[in-house]
Amino acid sequence: EQLGQDGVDWQLDAAVPDGVRVFAEPEELREVVLNLCENARLAEARTVRAGLTVDDGVVRLAVQDDGTGIAEDVLPRVFE
Repeated sequence: EQLGQDGVDWQLDAAVPDGVRVFAEPEELREVVLNLCENARLAEARTVRAGLTVDDGVVRLAVQDDGTGIAEDVLPRVFE
């Protein structure tokens, strides 16, 4: 699925098999994903891809973009 906004090509690949459950606080997970997407947009990304994979009962969320990256002076605070 592709979503267009602000000249960014938003791509989502979320083919998760039925019966797979994620134990997380929904609002916190939502905030993390939104922050990753907003950071990519602010880093002038043209393409942002989010995807879910399931391997041996582990669900992984990956967000990739082609933006400018994280400034070196900000790196120590990325998990705040």
